[in-house]
This record gives sequence, structure tokens and C-alpha cells, in this order.
Amino acid sequence: MRTTLSILALITITLLQAQNTTPDTAVLKVNFKKTQPLNHLLFGHFLEKCNWGGETGADTGWDKQNNALREDVGKLLDSIEPPIVRFPGGTDIDYYQWTELVDNAYDRENPERPPYDGRDGNVISQNELGFDEFLSLSEKLSFEPLLVVNLGDAYFKKKTVEEAASYAASLVAYCNAPIDANLPEKYLKWAQLRLKNGRKEPYNVKYFQIGNEVWVFDKEKMGRNKKLEKSFVEEYYKILETYIAEMRSVDENIKIIIEGNLTGFSTTARQYLGDSFDLLAYHHYTPWGMTEALNKKGESVEVSDEELYYAFVSVPSFKKETGLSYIDDIVFTTLLEKDIPIAMTEWNWNGWISGDLKKAGHKDSKMAQGIGAASYLHAMMRNSDAIKLANQSMLIGNSWGINTIHIDKKTNKAEIFPTGLATMLYGKNHGDRVAESQLQNSDYFEQPYKVGTLNPSDKVNFLDAVVSEDDQSIYVHLINRDYKNTRKVQLDLGKTTVTDQAEQKTLTGAIYPENEDIASINTKILNFEKDEKVIELAPHSINIIVLDKE
Repeated sequence: MRTTLSILALITITLLQAQNTTPDTAVLKVNFKKTQPLNHLLFGHFLEKCNWGGETGADTGWDKQNNALREDVGKLLDSIEPPIVRFPGGTDIDYYQWTELVDNAYDRENPERPPYDGRDGNVISQNELGFDEFLSLSEKLSFEPLLVVNLGDAYFKKKTVEEAASYAASLVAYCNAPIDANLPEKYLKWAQLRLKNGRKEPYNVKYFQIGNEVWVFDKEKMGRNKKLEKSFVEEYYKILETYIAEMRSVDENIKIIIEGNLTGFSTTARQYLGDSFDLLAYHHYTPWGMTEALNKKGESVEVSDEELYYAFVSVPSFKKETGLSYIDDIVFTTLLEKDIPIAMTEWNWNGWISGDLKKAGHKDSKMAQGIGAASYLHAMMRNSDAIKLANQSMLIGNSWGINTIHIDKKTNKAEIFPTGLATMLYGKNHGDRVAESQLQNSDYFEQPYKVGTLNPSDKVNFLDAVVSEDDQSIYVHLINRDYKNTRKVQLDLGKTTVTDQAEQKTLTGAIYPENEDIASINTKILNFEKDEKVIELAPHSINIIVLDKE
């Protein structure tokens, strides 16, 4: 079983029922002798082509006239500096063919790409944003591409397993095979098609995922924590075995991600497939539809804006002993126990106010959602030895509240939502390892309501802290969940010495803004006196303190 680095907190003040008192200064003690690796790919994104639920996804930001991202969207994406981006799906991936996203494909008469209509048949684009455009963008902006291939064709028997696997492998050939590679003609022709489409050199894509959320194919057979029938498991892994063999026959160096969102798969993957795959995929969203607030008796109750705010920021789950965030899910726990590298290829604070809460006048708070996303990131960083990469969903869109770059349907204005700003802030400011830390003298609140899939929490720390470092700097990642109070944290770095000056990068904004300015990131210089390294944290804020080592 994997031993996950424990981030401890000593809670020494009782629950604050009234939050009008001035909080004491908390102390953050850091032990740099105990660390675990932190991969920069943990701060990645997901550029999804979709056409359902009112969302048009990645195509929303595409400039058809110039065959490129809109200039304003491109500048925002460049400012995010994503380390890895997943493409093109998503839910739709198992319902269309990858060749629809390239020109001159051999499997159709018309050299032009067909319209993109996804699984619901709603045409939203002419597929101008395809694989060549995406992979060229990855080179321009220096991020790793992660491509997902269609597994549904084999599972639903639209093709034979061998045909479907060969079809997936042909995408690997289009992306990675030299035009004169020693490959069978059925694969070499796709590399030569790439040349015909204007690209001679291989793109050298490293990461491929086989299928997406396979468990939704047949929920009766594949509950997330359901015991799977042996005959079904054997048939499923036979499909995967064929896919993996074909894809690696084209490029043996690719990293392959397979489904891990069921305990039935996470417990058996190595048994059936050995080391032929590299990572298991895991997805996590919360709180989904927020229609009402239920007390611990299950009764629907009225709540204030402040109480609802505290529900927004209390994700994903919290340790009873410390009140610090972690992922409390049987599938995730099983993945940790099996010691299999995790690719968290979809995650985010994902919810929306509706039903009785909307009728009562409540509305979504983008800033609170951003704090929730930062809380997710802390939970993920606490398991950074297991999570090797992650993709926040979704990078560009015009409808869902989880858009990182959101393009308003009425004004056509593009902006970065706070959930995306949080990941951007962390992605640009982190070390290559996480150090053990203890948060002392910090108090907590109770979040007593069930809202959507979000459960009550007896202890949620007002503060949340994770510390990372590299050879040059220390990065102190701090969340202040307090609705109205500034809070202070004193740093205790032990024998590690740093310069007397540091940078504090703060993401905050109005909880319910009255104008278009939702949130922003600001930087200020801190000058410490002697050994007193005290940080002030604004209410409802996300902070990273960057200290240079001496």
C-alpha cells in the first residue's frame, strides 16, 4: 500500500460560531527532510470538443477566417502556460472518428472534414479545430498534448476489436511515425497523409488515453464500486490488450492511460495487463446541481449567502483530525492502495445554483468556486507521489461554469474564470517536491449542509496550506476560506534559511461582484524583519508566497 505524505494540522482553537472576532496568528511549520515528488503536469487542462448541455467547448474560441484561435483567446491561453492539454474528448470521443479531424482522410470520399456533431447530432462547427491545428498549437505554446482514442467502437461492436484497435493505432501513426518508417502500409499511409496535409516531421505525442469514462457505457454492469463479472472483465481487458499492442507496434515509447474510474478495474488492471499500460485515469467533480440545502436530518432549510459560500469552498472533502482538504472516494483510495500511477484527466469544482436555492435569490459565486478549485489542488498535491498528471476541465467554452477561458454568449468577451486562475497561479508557482508541513493554532468552522453531492463536514479549516520547493525557492500555497476576516500565518521553516524579501501572489475578488471584474491576481513584495515571517491573507483569497533560498 502506498504511504502518502501526511500534511498534519494541530487544531488548538474551538469552533468559531460567530466569525466577528479577530483570529489569532496561525503557525505553519515545515519539515523539508520529508518530501515527495511533484510533477508539473499536475496543473494541466482539458480542451474538449463537445456539443451537449448548451456547451460548444473548444470550437467556441476558433477563428474560422484565420484558421486559428481568436487573438484574445490565444493571448489568454498563452498567459495560462498550461503544461499539458488533453484533446479532443471527453464524453463525445467514443461517438465519432478521429479522421473527421484531419483533411484528406482515406476513409471518406470528400477530402474536406465533415461537420462536428458529436454524440447528440447537433452540428456546432465544421471541425476547423482538428488534430493538426491542436498539435501545432501545442508546439507554439510548449505544452504536452494528451490525445484520447475511441474505445466505444470496439465495446459497442461497431467494429471488430482488431479493426477498432488498428484504427486507434492509425492516429498514433499520423502523429508520431516518420514518413519512411518501417511500418505496415496500413499505418505508414497515415504518416504520409500527414505529409500531404502539410506536416513532414512527426509531432511526437507522448500521452494517449484509451476511451473516456467507460463505466457510463453500461451502468448496470459497471457501477463505480460494483463487483464486476469475471467474463465481462476478461472481455474488456482483451479489448484493451489488443489496443495497447497495436498502438505500441507503431510507437513503443508512448505513455498509455486506461480507465481507472471503477474499483473493478483499478483492482484488476495489473493482473490482466501487467506493465503494458502506464497510468489509470481518474475523474472527480463536485458538487453538481445545487438545488437545496439539507440539514443533517435531511430537511430542506433556508441558508444565508454566507452559509452557502462556506458550502462552496468546502470541497472536495476534509480530514476529521485536521480540517484540511483531501479526496474521499473509494475509487481513489483503491488506486492509492494498488500503487498505480494516476492520471486525473478530468477534475474541477463543478456545480450550479438551481431549484429552491435559485428561487430564494441565491446565485453562483465564481470567486468561491475558485477557492474550491484551489482546495482541490491542495488535495491533489497531498497525493503528488501518486498523481502524475491532471487536466482541469474545461479549457475553453461558452456555457458551463467550469470554463477556464469563458466566452460570453451575449458580449463575445473572453475572460479567465477564477477556477482557471487558481490552476494558472499554481501552475506558474510551484516546486518539484512537496514538503511535510504542520498548521498550528488555526481554527475551523462546521459546514453542516448537504448541497448537491457535497456532504456536511464537521471540521473545515479556515486556512489550508501546502508547501512545495525546488533547489532555488520555497512556495507556500495558502488558502484563506474566511468569508470576511483577514488571517495571519507565521512561517517556521526550521533550519532552512531564505532571504528577507519574498513575493506574495494573491488571487481574490468580490464574492458576488457588481461589475464585470470577477477576480484578479496581484503581486506584492514582502520585507521581513529578523525571523518574523508573518503573512497576511485577505478574506476569501488564494495565495502563494515565493521565498528564495540563501
